[in-house]
Amino acid sequence: MRRLGLIAGAVVACLSLLLVFSERMRVGFLRLALPPESPPRLPLWAPAASPAVLPVRVAVAAMVSPTQTFRYYPTLFRLVAKRVGVEVELVQRKTYREVNELLRSGEVEVAWICTGAWPELAAAKTADLLVGPVVGGKTSYRSYLVVREGSPYRQLGDLRGARIAYSDSLSLTGCRIPQLMVRDLGFAPETFFGSSFFTFSHDNSLQAVGLGLADVAGVDSLVYDFLKAKHPDEVRGLRILAVSRDLPIPPVVVARHVSPARMTAWKEAFLTIDTAEEGKAVLAELGIDRFVPADPKSYEGLP
Repeated sequence: MRRLGLIAGAVVACLSLLLVFSERMRVGFLRLALPPESPPRLPLWAPAASPAVLPVRVAVAAMVSPTQTFRYYPTLFRLVAKRVGVEVELVQRKTYREVNELLRSGEVEVAWICTGAWPELAAAKTADLLVGPVVGGKTSYRSYLVVREGSPYRQLGDLRGARIAYSDSLSLTGCRIPQLMVRDLGFAPETFFGSSFFTFSHDNSLQAVGLGLADVAGVDSLVYDFLKAKHPDEVRGLRILAVSRDLPIPPVVVARHVSPARMTAWKEAFLTIDTAEEGKAVLAELGIDRFVPADPKSYEGLP
């Protein structure tokens, strides 16, 4: 009986501690500590007249976590698909390479990918560039190296021995550019940093730094700036230590199996989404000015 009492007391104590911590800390800790769940695969709205009409599948790479993806992107894709004349189902995978595989296998027609995932698609000739967003008047973004506000790090060289959180192995801003910045200092990333791990989204990487699970993270400037503007609590207590050069913005791509007519329909739908009031409102919520045709030349020679 005494042993049961001790166990019950421990459980109550643990639950009490969870109640003490903020919601952000609880969610962030559980998201990082527990095995990642499979992303939801939900239709964006109920099928219309005929149940025989299957929705077209589209994907968004895990630049933000599944929770954030399914919070922000469904309405945009619903409006774009309406202009194409189809219904859509939004899907996500844990890694960028898995989204590339969805395009290769023909499981999705369109995907919004990370810039770093494009070279693999281009080499395999499984997708074409479609459009890119204009954010703050620019079609470029950067990698931010983010640390805690009170940390002793003041310049890139100070990070030697630090724990770094990467978002994805294909991520340009969340992995490859931070590693390139270290190589430019004359060091190998695997020996420069004390340890490293993957979080599989940029918002998870920010939480890892905020919770002290990592000392630094390479993150997408678009994600950081969006959170700072819309949800400042998500980046409170963090600061930007270093900024990369401008990089071509994450593009929307279309699978090669899609017919030319359908490709054109998708492209026109994205390019004209800002001409309707509902489209303007959705873009404003996402911090996007509009979409423009993606320039293939700007995506050449990526690191």
